[in-house]
Amino acid sequence: MYREDGHDAAEEAKMHRSGQPAVHQSRANPGESRFLVHYAKLLVRCGVAPKDMTVITPYNRQVETLRMTFGEDAECARVGLDRPRVNTVDSFQGQEADCVL
Repeated sequence: MYREDGHDAAEEAKMHRSGQPAVHQSRANPGESRFLVHYAKLLVRCGVAPKDMTVITPYNRQVETLRMTFGEDAECARVGLDRPRVNTVDSFQGQEADCVL
C-alpha cells in the first residue's frame, strides 16, 4: 500500500533480516531453455550453420541457463552448438546474426 508520506508497507515487508531491501533476482525458465535448444538443433539439421545462430533473452539468469543447457547436451556438442552466442538483448544491440532465437 502506498501512503502520501512515501512509506510503502509492501516494500517494508520485503526487507531482509539485515534491514536491507530485497534484491530483485534475474529470471530463468529451464523449460523454455530446453525447448530452445531442441529448436536450435532442428535448425542445424535444416542447414543453418551454428556460427550463424544467436540466442537473445532479456534476463542474465536465462543467459546462464541457456549456456548450461547447450553445454550439457551431447547432440549439441556433435553438431557444434555446445557454445553458441547467447546474449542479453542489451549486449546484443548493434550486432547482426542470420538466425536469431
